[in-house]
Amino acid sequence: MNLGTINNQFHINLPVDFVPEELEDRYIKYLKGKNKIYTTVKDYLDSSCKSITYPGIEFPTVSNEQNLKRKNLKWKTVGNVYDLFDDEITITMNDVDSKMNYLILQDILTNHYLNTSDAYDQNILLTVIDENRKALYHIQYRNVIWTGISSNTFSFSEQTIESKTFDIKFKYNYIDIKWVLDDVDIISENKYNKVN
Repeated sequence: MNLGTINNQFHINLPVDFVPEELEDRYIKYLKGKNKIYTTVKDYLDSSCKSITYPGIEFPTVSNEQNLKRKNLKWKTVGNVYDLFDDEITITMNDVDSKMNYLILQDILTNHYLNTSDAYDQNILLTVIDENRKALYHIQYRNVIWTGISSNTFSFSEQTIESKTFDIKFKYNYIDIKWVLDDVDIISENKYNKVN
């Protein structure tokens, strides 16, 4: 059996209510006017996600000097495992359509920042899929707080065609991993026939 070396098959789902209704109405008209094939602004933004960091985890220790042996002994600490994860995640977005997705995201994130009625935003779901587009597992970030968007450059001297990116960042309180055992396509939700 060969080990799979493919690590680039995933789908990021921004929160369901990520795009407020008034911004959805504004930007979906613009996208349709530019002949974009997306049915929602969220679909357009999901499709421009290039990568997402996965948090590292560090298990702290404490040391205690022993008087008899003059040796610093290390001990495990006790605490909530969620507090051991890196708590800031970066989503790298492709900079597309003359920076249109950047400006849409900036408007949406500003709206989230100014919305004080909700302490947290909805969950972010990352689904990792295999070569047949079957979901392998879901990573869910819960209690999300958006923390920023990187700067961007408009420049007349940029004449070469190359992939440009920008980052959006968020913090979260909990992370869950759900292993998917059934054969369901994450996009169409169609069942796959099992091959025996």
